[in-house]
Amino acid sequence: MRNPSFDPLHLISFPDAVDYSPVSPEGLDVNLLGQNRHSYISKLNNCSSSWPVGSVDASCPCPVLTTQRYDDDLRNLHLALKLAIEDIIKRWWTDEEARFPLRMPLEPEEEDLLRWIDSNRDLLPPWNERQGSWRPDFLVEKNEAGMEVFRICEINARFCWNGYMHAAFGQDSLSAFNLGSRGLAHAVEGETILGGLLELFDSKLPLHLVKGEEHGIDIAMFIEFAQKRLGIKPRLITPDTLRLITDPSRSGKRGYKLCCLAEADAGETITTESGEIVEEIHQISLELHQREINTLDPEMKRQISLRCFNDMRTILLAHDKRMLGLVLEELKSLVFRNIITPKQAEWLERGLAHTTLPGSTALDEFIKNCKVLDVFQNDYLLKPIRGGKGAGILFGDEVDHSDWLALLESMRCPRLRPGTTLYVVQRKVHQPYYDVLLGSKAKSERCHMVREAQQAYRSRQQSQLSSLKARVEQLEDVLGQLSQTMHAFDNQVIRDGSQWSQPQLFRTVQLLRDDIVAHFKRADIHFQEFPQNKPSELSQFVNEQPHAQVTSEISTGRLQDHTSKSDFWRLFLGSSAGMIPSTNTQNLDNQSNDLVHIPMTPSIAEKHTIQYATTPFTQRLFRACAQSGHQFLSNPSYKDGDMWEFELLLQRLPRAEILDYFGRVINMEPCQPIIDARFPYISFGGAGTHLLPSGDAVPDSFALFRITNGVSHVPADEDWFDVHDIERYLFNQGIGVGDFPSSHLTISYPSSPGGPSNFRTPQGELPGSMMMVIDEYRLINSTPTLLFTIILCVK
Repeated sequence: MRNPSFDPLHLISFPDAVDYSPVSPEGLDVNLLGQNRHSYISKLNNCSSSWPVGSVDASCPCPVLTTQRYDDDLRNLHLALKLAIEDIIKRWWTDEEARFPLRMPLEPEEEDLLRWIDSNRDLLPPWNERQGSWRPDFLVEKNEAGMEVFRICEINARFCWNGYMHAAFGQDSLSAFNLGSRGLAHAVEGETILGGLLELFDSKLPLHLVKGEEHGIDIAMFIEFAQKRLGIKPRLITPDTLRLITDPSRSGKRGYKLCCLAEADAGETITTESGEIVEEIHQISLELHQREINTLDPEMKRQISLRCFNDMRTILLAHDKRMLGLVLEELKSLVFRNIITPKQAEWLERGLAHTTLPGSTALDEFIKNCKVLDVFQNDYLLKPIRGGKGAGILFGDEVDHSDWLALLESMRCPRLRPGTTLYVVQRKVHQPYYDVLLGSKAKSERCHMVREAQQAYRSRQQSQLSSLKARVEQLEDVLGQLSQTMHAFDNQVIRDGSQWSQPQLFRTVQLLRDDIVAHFKRADIHFQEFPQNKPSELSQFVNEQPHAQVTSEISTGRLQDHTSKSDFWRLFLGSSAGMIPSTNTQNLDNQSNDLVHIPMTPSIAEKHTIQYATTPFTQRLFRACAQSGHQFLSNPSYKDGDMWEFELLLQRLPRAEILDYFGRVINMEPCQPIIDARFPYISFGGAGTHLLPSGDAVPDSFALFRITNGVSHVPADEDWFDVHDIERYLFNQGIGVGDFPSSHLTISYPSSPGGPSNFRTPQGELPGSMMMVIDEYRLINSTPTLLFTIILCVK
């Protein structure tokens, strides 16, 4: 039953074909909500097949009902804000009295770019003519009269498509409920949103979208929409594929062509002097964090600015959380110069969250008030100036008073400093409670959404932190005992063990295993024991050779059998003291004619040539493989026993399923394995940045890597991944042997694709390199934990 006098914002449902009613916990018809949800989800699925991270399943069929007054208030507030920001950005470098660059300092290279844009007005349109996409975010608060008012708390402008595809398709899908027959209308038509996005670029020219570390929400949906609506296929690229080449047909500041590495099916291409095949970029959009933009060369950023329809002034100025504070400080000037009316200034004063800038006199006054009264901070929060999605916000009532004052003192200097987060102070918006339906099961709850979600998140984090601290103390004690055990094992076995017989060595290892398992049990890490009637065995095959060399080999089948029954071998082989010799023949002191020839297989390259779009870490990983000629992805025709010494294995899935999965993903477009959520890779951010490179790649080794993996180019970088360093990095990050999920590890001794290898170790010596296994498991996109294993040869 509709209730025209029910004025506040509230959710509504559709109980029949002609009516609507407010959602409330009392009398909630679960069956009716299920029917409405089914109709709504069906419409959403017709709009797009690229709904990210299950957002379509979390959609609610109950929209928020508002009034024309609220709609007018929001439109008026947005128009006033738009006029104010346009004026501020226009005067940024020319109004010496306003001193905007001093009140809101940027990184030096960012200021250089914006000065270049301002000084080349013949090359770029004014900002009010090319703003791109920016979205004010608001919260709801009740004023003294009990009326709901909107408070704009920040502007999000880093990512051009963010939220718009969800909003447009969500509005369109409400057509399932015939709103017109119920006396309702869309607050905004979905087609209006989509039409605004399409006006940002020229649909007659190729479109390139640069994407970096941000996972992305709406960008994949936009690509699919552009294909359906316009018949074009925007190309998703990464920053490392961007190239600049000189253009003799152009002069001055336009004397470059902005390009990227071409795809195999690219139309018009250019071959550079270095032999790279590239395609020209005519228009571009960035989905990059500011720090990613700052890594680009200055000329690259200038040429991007000429072609980027989401303007750099939008990304670097409008998105900054200090902009709202500047607008509030400039209200009198804006009215005096007739940029906005006194009424519009009133709307902004009332509609913008009160924001205090770093280094301002208002901040000095705020610090005084906080020192006088401890609880004064409880009504305020600190927000990172370049953040988004609520990340990094500190609420005053959740921060220790001394820590709060220390953070405020650091804000007296308004400049950005490397490694330090700069904040603005905002008054906390006290949101009212609403009856909302949460999750796919439409559970009714009263909450003021954002705030309670943040508190629940912080509560869970604090609980997890306390549990982890206790766990760390327990593990530190156990690891101390293990360190003594391993030290004794090193003294008795590692230093003298090369003279031991195989039975002696294996018996010692069994004793070590028992000791390790006992320590782990003290840490509540339990393993399935070996069956008593099936003692473990290791096979050793000895072949007498002219140079008295010995070949040791572990039977693949038997080792697999062991690992399926116990986690001990996974742990023991996974330690850096593992006694398994590397199969890297380059490290053995053999004559060249004794080394096994590994045949090349050009057919692999013909079938599996892939241009990988990778993170910097994974690029280093490819480089490390190329230096040693190791294989990164396996040829589907190989068996486990044919794999070389570098493997990336996804555990807990049959190998056939893994290969089939990779094949299906690679065949999908666009294929970017590292940033594509469909590809289950893990990147260890920061690994490989601590050690200097070991040297240039050996041409023959790289050729082997290229032919085996079908990779025609491995990008260069200043410092490359070093296999020694990954263990150090994981240790520093606190990633080590822990309470792993039950699993088994498939380990096989590698051999060449052409058949079994005869890798040899000089008799009486331990090899100069060891094989280690590093286990890493993570939650990916809230899916069940997957265990990844990286097998490396430590040189």
